[in-house]
Amino acid sequence: MTWQAQCAEKLVSAEEAIDIIKPRDQVFTAGLTGTPFTVCEALVSGKERLRGLRLNTLVSLFDWNKPGIEDYFQFKSWYLSRRERPMLREGKLDYIPVSYFRGDTLPYGIDDLDVYIVTVSPPDRNGYCSFGTSVAMSPLMMRAAPRIIAEVDESFIRTGGTNYIHASQIDRFVVKQRQPESLVTAEQFSREKLDAIDAICMRIASELVEDGDTIQIGAGDMTNRLPNYLDGRKNLGMQTEIIPPNVVALAKAGVLNGTNKKIHPGKIVGTAFHPSLSDEELDFIDQNPIFELYDFNYTDDIRLLSQDPNFTAINNAL
Repeated sequence: MTWQAQCAEKLVSAEEAIDIIKPRDQVFTAGLTGTPFTVCEALVSGKERLRGLRLNTLVSLFDWNKPGIEDYFQFKSWYLSRRERPMLREGKLDYIPVSYFRGDTLPYGIDDLDVYIVTVSPPDRNGYCSFGTSVAMSPLMMRAAPRIIAEVDESFIRTGGTNYIHASQIDRFVVKQRQPESLVTAEQFSREKLDAIDAICMRIASELVEDGDTIQIGAGDMTNRLPNYLDGRKNLGMQTEIIPPNVVALAKAGVLNGTNKKIHPGKIVGTAFHPSLSDEELDFIDQNPIFELYDFNYTDDIRLLSQDPNFTAINNAL
């Protein structure tokens, strides 16, 4: 049986799916590679009916900054990515500071929701869908939301951790119709900036990171390149939010093996992978037991992180 036949009663067009959304509902859309592009476009097209919708973007890769969109939707975000910052500056979006994460509950400020929209894999033979390379807050969001719309991407991989949701928990399924040619925008850096990245990453790798450390690497222009400088280290572990590019190379080389980790020993743990991973890297990760993705609130729960005596956090500052 195909997944379409398996979900036939719930499989609808994007326009039909958003019929379960009411004006002034609090709607959360998943971000990163979980961004539901097809349903997001349907929301924009249906803005007249949905006037007053409260929309939380959650690091969305969809460009919501359409002319006049603020007359229809109220936008909020707890994380200001490159797409959210221009909307904030233009007065189209409100920023909600959130810095208190606990693995068993959504943070205050983003816990009042009516609809959650996310991209998932087709269900497997047991009815379980994967969040692919981006779990983020989806497990807790789907537990809290009374209505759930899932956009299906047949290319999504599967990992360990809490990277799954049963089809029975989803109210509407939509087939992904469009995906941007590239999920990340390639940026040209000046020679001065490249030299600064090189100098800083070399010092971090040689002077601050020690063999056996469990590392957390924040997403950003600087830290995304740090794994390229860690090949001289031994027995590193990882518990992070966004697993950066080139981690697969470190895993293959045995540098990143998690042998000294106190929590999830032997595993590379995160909430999502960086969107720029190559097809070859994704093939290596797919159903590989060393990779586990969990809810963001779990990966950033200080009660968990403090149990590892060699935890080293490396982040960007703006």
